[in-house]
Amino acid sequence: MPKVINRLAPRALARLPDGYHADGRNLYLRVRGVSRSWVLRYRFNGKINELTLGPLDVLALADARQKRDELLRVLKLEKRDPAETLRVKRHVALTFAECAARLIEAKRAEWTNAKHVQQWENTLAQFAFPIIGHLRPAEVETRHVLAILEPIWTTKTETASRLQQRIAAVLDWAAAHGLRGGENPARWKGHLDKLLPAPSKVVEGENMPALDYAEAADFWRVLDAKTSMAARALALLILTAVRPLNVRFAQWQEFDFEARVWRIPGASDYGQRMKTKRPHAVPLSAAALALLNTLPRFTDCPWVFPSRGGKPLSDMALTKLLRDLHAAKHAADGVGWIDRRQGGRVIVAHGFRATFRTWGENETHYPRALLEDALAHDYKGEVEAVYARGDLVEKRRPLMEQWAQFVTKGALDDGQ
Repeated sequence: MPKVINRLAPRALARLPDGYHADGRNLYLRVRGVSRSWVLRYRFNGKINELTLGPLDVLALADARQKRDELLRVLKLEKRDPAETLRVKRHVALTFAECAARLIEAKRAEWTNAKHVQQWENTLAQFAFPIIGHLRPAEVETRHVLAILEPIWTTKTETASRLQQRIAAVLDWAAAHGLRGGENPARWKGHLDKLLPAPSKVVEGENMPALDYAEAADFWRVLDAKTSMAARALALLILTAVRPLNVRFAQWQEFDFEARVWRIPGASDYGQRMKTKRPHAVPLSAAALALLNTLPRFTDCPWVFPSRGGKPLSDMALTKLLRDLHAAKHAADGVGWIDRRQGGRVIVAHGFRATFRTWGENETHYPRALLEDALAHDYKGEVEAVYARGDLVEKRRPLMEQWAQFVTKGALDDGQ
């Protein structure tokens, strides 16, 4: 007698009890409580196998039958294991986001720093996935990569550079697994280096909207009236001329109040802190010390500027603060806190380093080397760096004290 096929009726599928229900030609609906999945049972190399095709709520009966027919054809005509065929098909269908997740999982044991894993996940999710997360690796082109990188290449250069490397790594992983061919559109050498300026050539502060130092005292008076944690963090950033990252991840143990020095490590358990990867010592002015002494300290919390959740303050907190301050001033005078030299762009936290540097060059007689050291810039050549190893903390102390007085009082007292 011929075998009966297409035994199951679509309307009855949701009412079937626990167990295996045959539709014919090796196709079964497996019911386990609320779980209902299609399975293919077959013999290969003398062994009985069970291959899950998909859940009932995703794979309709007609689609399950079509998939069964395709896999049985592979088994009988091509003499290949249907499980391997299905695995390859599912693998080829991986999106860029799924490939990234698999690469991160494969590297998790190698990356012992949890912060490193988090940075991978966060940067890809924030910048890459909205544009290419849904694409298959073979569909990613140079235009997609540029659409991700160009908006942040000059404003978040370090982040953008690392993001480029991470996108390239995911696409290399995809190529190694046969999911794309040809050149990697995110590779730097011989490709993106012809389309984007080298990260080392992007002058820090050049493209960062910065406040004119003549307005620094006015801005300070507005900021000083704010009591939020973000406002206090921005105040310390201005007084010390450090990068936003260093203020956000500042820990109490880094501050030597007796020596009046903030010692920022080159790197910590939370990732790289200094762009040069070397520790940086910041002499603390009287204003900076006074600010720190007004801050609360929370039990079991190492952060100087914690968020409400007890984690380091987010970069967005500083950005939002500056946008709010700008909006309030713009409503009052129609201008706001802007960089007039850059088309009226709203100032950003990082731009205060340029404010400090311009003030130091135009209004003081301190040598360039001292100003560059204050910003922790890696300006020395290789030979010079071998011999010039001091951090010039005490020589920089009058500079930072003078800057603090200028900002907080608006008066320049050049006591050199």
